[in-house]
Amino acid sequence: MGVCTMKVDAHIIIDTREQNPFTFENLPSKRGTLETGDCSVAGLTSLISVEHKSLYDLVQCVGRSRRRFERELRRLRGFRFRCVIVEADLNTIEAGGWRPKVTPAAVLGSISAWMAQYRIPFVFAGSHMSAGRFCERYLYQAARVVSGDYAAAQGLLDVVEGKS
Repeated sequence: MGVCTMKVDAHIIIDTREQNPFTFENLPSKRGTLETGDCSVAGLTSLISVEHKSLYDLVQCVGRSRRRFERELRRLRGFRFRCVIVEADLNTIEAGGWRPKVTPAAVLGSISAWMAQYRIPFVFAGSHMSAGRFCERYLYQAARVVSGDYAAAQGLLDVVEGKS
């Protein structure tokens, strides 16, 4: 059976509004406008979206930016591949010590509620560098899955149309 494969243009799109973008080691990246999220893959922006949060940003999302962030999560759940990558680990969140009057329990409770309500995984990556490495790997793997799905679907279409 002849299978037509789609070549994924594996370069990462970083939203122009992202103030502290990741530096990727293996895939090229460029700035662009994304409707949802901070990073995606060129040509697959309607299927793949990653939201990136520093610890400070995350704490703000539990407090004063909650409504805006929940709108973002509602949009994000429409993507086949989605996640929120946090530049902190759970021990750091549990320790607290940040300025806004948001408790560690409120942060962890909000994250748990969002994960359950929106079915979006939160990845606690630790540092900015580790978060960037995870983001790059996730985007690459998601693009590979989409590419494989396309090849499988095209192969079935070839059989149906008698091309193989």
